[in-house]
Amino acid sequence: MLKGLQNFKEMARVQVNIGVTCQFWKDKWGVEILQNRFSQAFSFAKDKQVNVRKAFNIDNVIELFNLPLSQIAFQQARRYIKRWKHVTGMNWKRMYGHTQHKAPSTELEKHT
Repeated sequence: MLKGLQNFKEMARVQVNIGVTCQFWKDKWGVEILQNRFSQAFSFAKDKQVNVRKAFNIDNVIELFNLPLSQIAFQQARRYIKRWKHVTGMNWKRMYGHTQHKAPSTELEKHT
């Protein structure tokens, strides 16, 4: 049954709306499930059940992770930050009521 749910989650896309019922790491709310795409970074996630709204309302992306990160997790987190900057550049506040965020990769580098 759980295998079927995972297969369904990989095929279906979640509509985010305000983001409280959409899991940031485990639901497909973008192109792919972040847990699958960034598995090493996910392994350092502070809250593996965090919803999209909460994840986008943090002050800095570093707050999503337990530090220090492994080298692989760090590289994945940097790739995510590049995507994240692109998404937040689309003005999430206007679209979903979220605030704009700062996610400088130099801040992440301080914690590896």
